[in-house]
Amino acid sequence: MRILTILLFILSALPAFADETTEKQQLVVEIMKESRMTETMNKSLMMVGEQLKANLQKLQGQMSEEKAAVFQEVFSEEMSKMTNQTAAFSAGFMVENYTIDDLKVMLEFYKSPTGKKSMALMPEMMVKTQKFMQSVLPGTFSNIQQKLQSRFDALNEDNPS
Repeated sequence: MRILTILLFILSALPAFADETTEKQQLVVEIMKESRMTETMNKSLMMVGEQLKANLQKLQGQMSEEKAAVFQEVFSEEMSKMTNQTAAFSAGFMVENYTIDDLKVMLEFYKSPTGKKSMALMPEMMVKTQKFMQSVLPGTFSNIQQKLQSRFDALNEDNPS
């Protein structure tokens, strides 16, 4: 409920286009509520936190239960702040960039079984995507570096200084 109050406050600070903005704001609040957006973000971030904790334990050897609890507490506090900021930013973005009809379609989607399933799967998808990216980024960055070096070498051959 606290996040809905924050969203309403932030949305009310947007430049007013009278009734249209008010209707958009109401739709966005409904979307956030129906999609359980902040709950989903929090769950996603906590799953990421678990992954980070596991990575930390690998780097430092076995982390004590006390240190793991401190990590979890600090991470949760900071991510909770970020969730509220992100939700407020997203709400403002939606009001600015979507039409009333767009927002109505989104709301219907989040009310549907597929919309509910999408939001339920979102945290798992985010964690798996992060793991995937961690596995492919080193090779991608290496390829970029090699291609850049090759092209820079070719440029130097064509245009000696």
